Amino acid sequence: YLQALSRDLVKQADDLLQEWQTGSYGTNYLSSTNAANMQLNQWVVLLENTKNKRLGEPAGLMGTALGEEALEAPDSDYSLGLLKAVLDGFARSYTLEGLSVQSSTPDTAEYLVALGHRRVHQQVSDQLQKVRTNLNALGPSLKQALRTNPEAVATSYEDVKMLLRYVKVDLANALNQTVNFTDNDGD
Repeated sequence: YLQALSRDLVKQADDLLQEWQTGSYGTNYLSSTNAANMQLNQWVVLLENTKNKRLGEPAGLMGTALGEEALEAPDSDYSLGLLKAVLDGFARSYTLEGLSVQSSTPDTAEYLVALGHRRVHQQVSDQLQKVRTNLNALGPSLKQALRTNPEAVATSYEDVKMLLRYVKVDLANALNQTVNFTDNDGD
C-alpha cells in the first residue's frame, strides 16, 4: 500500500512539474492578479517559521528554552542544512533563478527596480546575503552551534528577523501588497 501511494505521489509530482514547465499552469499563476500577493504572503510565512521555529525555539529566544529538541532534524543533525535550503528557496523564488518561466517574466528584483524601488531590493538582497554569511559561520551543525556559540545563533535569529521585516513591511509596501494575518506572524 505504501509503495503504491509513493508511486502515485511521485507521478503527481512529475505531472505537476511537467505542467508547470511546459503547460499553462506556471503562466496562469504568474499572470494571476493574486500571484504577487500569494507569493509575498508565502514568503512571510516561510520567514516567520524560519525565525521562530528553526532558530528562535531551539535557541530559547521565544520565551521557552526548548533547546536541541526543537531542532527541525535533531537526529540527523541536518537542521542547519535544512535552514540554508529554506533561505536558498526564498532567494530562488525572489529572483526566479533556475525556474522554467518565460524569459519575459521579470523577477521581483527587476520589477522593484522598474517601479523605482531599487533601495528596497538592495535591502532585501543585502540582508539575505548577511543571513547566509552568518549561517555559514555557524559551522557544520546547528546543534553544535547551540552548544558552543549560542550568541552566533542569536545573531542569525536577529538577521532573519530583519529580513522578515524588510519583506513584510518594505517589500510589501513597494509592491503595493497586503500581508495577511497568520497565526505564526507574532502580531
